[in-house]
Amino acid sequence: MLPKIILAALAAVAGTQIVSAHWISEAKMSCPSGKEGTFKFDDPHHGYVEVTITFKNLIPGAQYNYFIDQHSVGAIKDCTKSGGLFDPKGVFSNPDTYSCKADKIKTCAVGDLTGRGGVLVGTNDPSRVTTLVWKDRGIVLRGTNSVNGKSVVLYDNNENLILCSDIVRVQ
Repeated sequence: MLPKIILAALAAVAGTQIVSAHWISEAKMSCPSGKEGTFKFDDPHHGYVEVTITFKNLIPGAQYNYFIDQHSVGAIKDCTKSGGLFDPKGVFSNPDTYSCKADKIKTCAVGDLTGRGGVLVGTNDPSRVTTLVWKDRGIVLRGTNSVNGKSVVLYDNNENLILCSDIVRVQ
């Protein structure tokens, strides 16, 4: 009887997947004008999330702001459904006095990616690829305040909402 129990236990363990502590989430977006980009959130489980933003075909020299909003925009990417700025800690409670400083991360709403990582500026490089990378200790990919299931929105320098996409876990 004991050998059968041991075999059953080994079979159960062999069929179990080991869950990695390393999580990666992404939001991919594109539009007919050729602008396309990826927001990658990489949590190697070292106390930070590495944020990598890569865009192609932004207007050279143009500035773009980008944020994580509260809700999913769904498969049809209806940007009007994104809700407001994702701010689970209530930092953005008064827009008139709000000021996010990347070197003072506690002053920033979680969703204020522009404040946390800097303005996205279209490059003059012939490849037309613009990239920003930073390590962020305020963004999380798991738990109550996870950014997964939220959306990322991109605004041009005239504050026009031009692109949006959901953040989904890919690893």
